[in-house]
Order: sequence, then C-alpha cells, then structure tokens
Amino acid sequence: MTSQLELATRSLDRTITNKKTLEDNILIAEEAQDLDKYLNASEQIKNNFDKALKDAVVQRDNSDASQVNVDQVSQALNQAIESLDGQATDK
Repeated sequence: MTSQLELATRSLDRTITNKKTLEDNILIAEEAQDLDKYLNASEQIKNNFDKALKDAVVQRDNSDASQVNVDQVSQALNQAIESLDGQATDK
C-alpha cells in the first residue's frame, strides 16, 4: 500500500507541463471559427480543424497531460489554423 508521504513525493517529482502556447493556440482557433477562412473552408479542412481543436482542449483540460502530448496537439492545432483556406465572399 502506498503511503500518503510516497504519494506526495511522487506528485512533487512531476514536471510541470507548460500549456501557455496550447492555450494561446486554442484562443486563436476559437476566434478563427468566426472568420471567412473557417466558415468558407472545405468540409475536410473544417473537420480536420475541429478535430485538432477538440484534441487540444482535451489536453489543456487534462491535468496529467505530458509536455510531449501538449506540444504535439498544439503543433497540430497550429497547422490546422494555417491550413484554413476559406475566402471572403461578396454578400
């Protein structure tokens, strides 16, 4: 049985995961959802973007997320943002 002291020591040994870039990318992505580049993008690109955003939010909210996972989903979300190809239309 693991003692309270052992549990506390293990939690102190954990490296703190930096989620700042991920959080920034999520904010940018959420704002992009109101822009023509998202609204007028192809369905495939929107689906990829939506999945990347969903995965990013899951990792942001995961208190046990590793830095590697956070960095991977942050990079994937950034790529999804950059791939948005919708164009403005005359309304």
